[in-house]
Amino acid sequence: MSLRLRLSALFVLIFVSHASLTAETLWQDQPLRDYIAWLASQDIAIIYSSDLVRPEYIVTTEPVNPNSIAALREALQHYGLSLTNGPDDSLLIVRQQNTNGRIDLIVMEAGT
Repeated sequence: MSLRLRLSALFVLIFVSHASLTAETLWQDQPLRDYIAWLASQDIAIIYSSDLVRPEYIVTTEPVNPNSIAALREALQHYGLSLTNGPDDSLLIVRQQNTNGRIDLIVMEAGT
């Protein structure tokens, strides 16, 4: 096989590999709720109130490792939100702690 043919084959292989990588889900500029739902589909139990995670919230930067809790923490931080341990090994999305060390929770009654 000639050098030119080998280089052409290598170029095609690199191009196809790159195209398949870019076809993966990109989260930047996507709704934060969709990202949370995707994480939940990866068997990560996440509890939150729609009063905290608003429909207009988006993922502002592309997560390096999107299926990690650290990436979710980073996405939430932009909106003053954080994670804490919830019931039964779940994660609870809350407002970041105030300067007095309290965590504010919004509790919704059924049917509201």
